[in-house]
Order: sequence, then C-alpha cells, then structure tokens
Amino acid sequence: AMKGRLDESFGALAGSLREKEVLLKEVHHRVKNNLQIVSSILSLRAGSLEDEESLRAFEECQERIQAMALVHEEVYQTGSFVELDMSGYLERICDTLRTGRAAASCMRIESLVKPDSMMPLDKAIPAGLVVNELVTNAIKHAFPAGTPGSVTVSLERGADGWILAVADDGIGPGNWPGRGTGIGTMLVEGLVAQTGGRLERGP
Repeated sequence: AMKGRLDESFGALAGSLREKEVLLKEVHHRVKNNLQIVSSILSLRAGSLEDEESLRAFEECQERIQAMALVHEEVYQTGSFVELDMSGYLERICDTLRTGRAAASCMRIESLVKPDSMMPLDKAIPAGLVVNELVTNAIKHAFPAGTPGSVTVSLERGADGWILAVADDGIGPGNWPGRGTGIGTMLVEGLVAQTGGRLERGP
C-alpha cells in the first residue's frame, strides 16, 4: 500500500514537472515573439528615417533586441531552463551581425567556442549582449573604408570562471568600450558588473 502511494505521489510530481516545463517553454517562446515584434516595429520606423546617425541608432537597438531574443529561442528549442550552450548562441549572434551590416561583408566574424560550453542562463544573456556590443564596435571602428579583416569571439572556462574575449585585427583601440562615454560603453560596463566579472582591454 505504501509503495502504491509513493508511486502515485511520484507520478503526480512528474506530471506537475512536465506541466511546468511546458509552461516555461511557452513563456520563453512568447518573450521571443514579443521581442521580434518590437524589432519589427523599429525596422518599420527606421525605414522612414533619413538621418544616418538616427538610422544607425535604430539598427543597433534592433541588434540588441535580437541578441536577447536568440536566448529565448535557444531555450525554447533545447528545453534547458538552467544552462545555455554558448557555442550555438554566440555563433548565431555573429551570423546576425555579419549578415545585418553592410560594413561586415568584407570581414570574417567567427565564434571559437567549444561545443557543449554550458553557461548559467543568468550569465548567458549579459554575455551575449556584451559580445553584440564589442563585435558591433569592431565593425564600426576597426575597419575604416571597407578594409577587410577579421573579428574573433572566444569563450573558455578558466580557473576562476569564464573568460570571454572579442579580438580584431583592425587599426587599433579606437572607440573601444571603456575609452568612450557612449551607450555601448555604459552597456558593456554595466553588463560585466552584473555578472560579477572584470573588463580588460588587451594590447
């Protein structure tokens, strides 16, 4: 009788867990759809802009929204609500920037992240946004006048945590976040602080 009651309890718990997983997947799916709707609204509004600076600002907002939407899409597809495989996520961000910006057509943007590089979801989202900002910054400032080159994103687990790096072979630091006062700089600094990380500029 006791075994029967235990089996019944475990069955109820398993059913409740499956139901919650379905609901969580639906939440992520709806968040992704809502973010894409916002991105589409920005795209429609950008189509009526003639000022180049305003147009670039709208495009950058769309890219940030897309980077967030990709997380929810990955979660929905994989069903993992705790960790995210960063290899596929960062590769998709790089693909989006490579195809979405005319200036990126003459350069190589690649993600060197080992498969099954699982990162907690609460750190994966800010990490993806940091990559979006740094790669965008490299596209804008490191390769003037359509100069060809490459941007590389790498992620590895070190002794004290994750090491995320974005490097390019362009003209130099330029407007690298941490040297300027723009929105990108503030976003990167805030996102790194949010994860408890440290921001460093290489040579």
